[in-house]
Amino acid sequence: MNDNGGVKYPSPFEEPLAQRALQVALLTIVAMVVFLSGAGRTALTDPDEGRYALVAKRMLLTGEWLVPQTDGPYFDKPPLYFWLTAASFKLFGATDFGVDFAARLVPAAGAVLAVLATYLLAAALFNHLVAMISAGTLLSTAAMIGLGKFVRMDVYLIAFVTLAMWAFIKGYSDPQRRRWFILMYPPIALGVLTKGPIALLIPAAVILLFLLLQRRLGLIWRLKIILGLAVVIAIAGPWFLYMAREFPGEPGQPNFLREFFYSQHVERFNSDKHGHADGSLIEYFSGLAVGLLPWTGLIAVAAARRFRSAWRRDENDWRSQFLLIWAIFVVAFFAFSQTKLWHYGFPAIVPLAIIGARYMYDYWQSDFPARRRETSLQWAYPLAAAASGLMVALLIAFAGLSIYVHFWANWGELPPLFEGFWGIYGWIIRAFYRLIGAAALGLVLLSLLRGRQLERVAWVAAAVTLLVAVDLSYNEIPKIADVHSTRRLTSSVYKYSQPDDPILISPEQRWSLPFYLSPVREKDVRQLDHLGEFTGTWSEFPGRMMYLANDSDAFKQIPIDTEHRIAVLNQFQDVRLMLIQPKAAAPVVPQPGALPAIPPVDTNVGLEPQTPPTP
Repeated sequence: MNDNGGVKYPSPFEEPLAQRALQVALLTIVAMVVFLSGAGRTALTDPDEGRYALVAKRMLLTGEWLVPQTDGPYFDKPPLYFWLTAASFKLFGATDFGVDFAARLVPAAGAVLAVLATYLLAAALFNHLVAMISAGTLLSTAAMIGLGKFVRMDVYLIAFVTLAMWAFIKGYSDPQRRRWFILMYPPIALGVLTKGPIALLIPAAVILLFLLLQRRLGLIWRLKIILGLAVVIAIAGPWFLYMAREFPGEPGQPNFLREFFYSQHVERFNSDKHGHADGSLIEYFSGLAVGLLPWTGLIAVAAARRFRSAWRRDENDWRSQFLLIWAIFVVAFFAFSQTKLWHYGFPAIVPLAIIGARYMYDYWQSDFPARRRETSLQWAYPLAAAASGLMVALLIAFAGLSIYVHFWANWGELPPLFEGFWGIYGWIIRAFYRLIGAAALGLVLLSLLRGRQLERVAWVAAAVTLLVAVDLSYNEIPKIADVHSTRRLTSSVYKYSQPDDPILISPEQRWSLPFYLSPVREKDVRQLDHLGEFTGTWSEFPGRMMYLANDSDAFKQIPIDTEHRIAVLNQFQDVRLMLIQPKAAAPVVPQPGALPAIPPVDTNVGLEPQTPPTP
């Protein structure tokens, strides 16, 4: 019975060791360049990036490494990611230009780990070439590029789960290597310390379903589950035990176990308490489709083809079964969750990338007749010409309409897409041009490489995508981040505020502001959940205060009396930083020598004209 789906996969060790080592080293270097490009130029955005970086920074500055903190104890996430970020701050600095690079180095390292783990898993399943294609496919997806650049824990969940699956496959594929099963549990434990019990649930459910469908449930006893759980508890358990003892839920204290396990996990799955239940299935699946770009179509075809053939009796393709079960479980699990965000399906990108890579390998080896390959490549030239023509036509149309709006029309006469050519939405259009150009270039190169090896074709497609990613990382992503961050406001805070001036923020949380102000002015920042809290807090500060209004309604509803005046110090979009003080107070003047080193930012991106301080 053929267990390889019709294609012979040579041993992953048939290639020369030096060649494999060189290619993996090049893969690692390319991954580091892609994920770290633009890291020092990109501000931390609100709310998540600013919050996570602030928690790590407080650990470093206070020496409290066990209890994550924002305004109080922060129970949403375990500490491993914060520990890594705090260590990065220690290494690269937490108060100057290096702070943004240091914060983004951690997800970049996690993304490199995920790419290398994917290589190991695909090599264990197939061979070195499929592994290289799998890693290159994953590296060049929009999802992995985004996860490797933004301060989030998801990329480490993906990496640790993939390492656990690799250890399982090593033990499953060879009866003489069952000892590999025990190596599943350390990465699972690290995943639990990073993201919580989901890091245990995904591999446990996938492996159980796989063994059930393979009719090999008896192998469960060979997984060393008791010893493995002991390893997980030994690695992750001490922190959970410490937090449970510190916060047992006594009067006046939060209950850690309830908040972390029930509120942050069970309730998130069963209810919309946390405000993320507005995500529809369309948005969820669209997010996964966008995340798999530029390989979405290929992976969809590959997955459909493998799904039809994986369980045929004449193939018994257990490799495809394992990857499909993994992908389907992750996508279905989060689809049924009441809390749905568009990126929740991203933990499925590793098995899907390997399925797509195997499809490419099979296509160029023996699964498809040569004439079908030749016919498919004949479309490359006309498609490239059509893509190039479309790019030029759209460029002329968008540029012409945008110039008209900018110089002759009033803002708002045309849809924001055209207005955005000159403002914060311009990155969408410019990215669109780059992607069309990359697609055209890729199709031309594919046609020129007719009859060549798949390895060259795959690397050309990946290289074009990665060049676009690096370009966007340096030229567009910093602009996007800048309009979702308060980094540009920190200079105004230092320039116009006095020591101990309270800084109030409402109605949305802006954690990046206390992060960038830390440690000098962080203690003066107070986050207000809604505008009503501002009214209640007003009487506490009869003197000067700074107020960051996050939308125009908050600005209009400020309960100012006749004894106070407002000076708008800085603004962008609907965000306004204001100084509120009694009319009898001294005029607002810059504080000499109070401005620390602030990373330079492009203040022209989406910035409205400023209102100078009122004397």
